[in-house]
Amino acid sequence: MIDTLTVICPSRTGQSQQFFLQRMVHSVLAQKNNGKMDIEILICLDRDDKLGFCYNFDFIKVINSNGKTQAAALNAGLKQANGNFIAFLEDDDYWHQEFLSTCNQIFQ
Repeated sequence: MIDTLTVICPSRTGQSQQFFLQRMVHSVLAQKNNGKMDIEILICLDRDDKLGFCYNFDFIKVINSNGKTQAAALNAGLKQANGNFIAFLEDDDYWHQEFLSTCNQIFQ
């Protein structure tokens, strides 16, 4: 069973990306079994950028990977992950509302 999940999201930032990032975050929050597990979202940016909507949530952490590759951004997220399960989710992707519920059933 998934107790704590870390979602690592590499992102190339910019004004247009904020829409996609918000949609990604909301898809994680909309999971049907969200109340049964702790969720941490790590957004790994390619440069220092302000993501105002992230500061409304204490479980979202913004990591600056200093313009390095996507692999470096993912590794930076892995180093700071606290979850006993880790998922990667691109900034322009989102999950179906039953994604985590399905994963939980598979892992049991």
